Amino acid sequence: MAFKFNAILKFNGDGVKRQLGKASRSFQGMTKSVQKASASIGKMGQGLKGLTLAGAPLTAGVALATKEFADFEKQMSIVKSLTGDITNKEFASMTAEAKRLGASTSFSAKEAASGFEFLALAGFNVEDQVGSLESVLNLAAAGSMELGLASDIVTDSMGSLSPALDKNASKVQNLNSLVDKMAFIQSKTNTNVTQLGEAI
Repeated sequence: MAFKFNAILKFNGDGVKRQLGKASRSFQGMTKSVQKASASIGKMGQGLKGLTLAGAPLTAGVALATKEFADFEKQMSIVKSLTGDITNKEFASMTAEAKRLGASTSFSAKEAASGFEFLALAGFNVEDQVGSLESVLNLAAAGSMELGLASDIVTDSMGSLSPALDKNASKVQNLNSLVDKMAFIQSKTNTNVTQLGEAI
């Protein structure tokens, strides 16, 4: 009887051990799964943090681009008011030229648009402004000066040299020729554009 009872205890004990072993293995497996999940969540968190940090310059860039666009639009509105009677087609032509020069020169589109402002103040019509702006920008770059000063120098010089200008050439052609000569003289002599303008 004692033998039978001991056998039953041993059998039941072995069963309990097997169940405990299974439970232990299951728990270990669950622990590994939780650790893996935790690591994945950590990586995802780092990724989201990186995405947030990476998105910050993008947000700043969009804000900057929006401000630059608004500044450009404001400058072109000033040009439109100064130019007087201007058609939508003419205004579109000026806007396109300012954007083109903003992309192809050392000046921004807004700065190019301010060049139109100076030319309008000098009495240039739309066609003459569009035809002259690139030369004025080139003169400002060559003389390392502000656009307003470059525009003043070249337009004032044209007024002073009026009798010597080519009567068969257009205002734009005369301005472009004068700018070329001033840039050439500056490069070959110990004289800068500002000094040339003062001398003229």
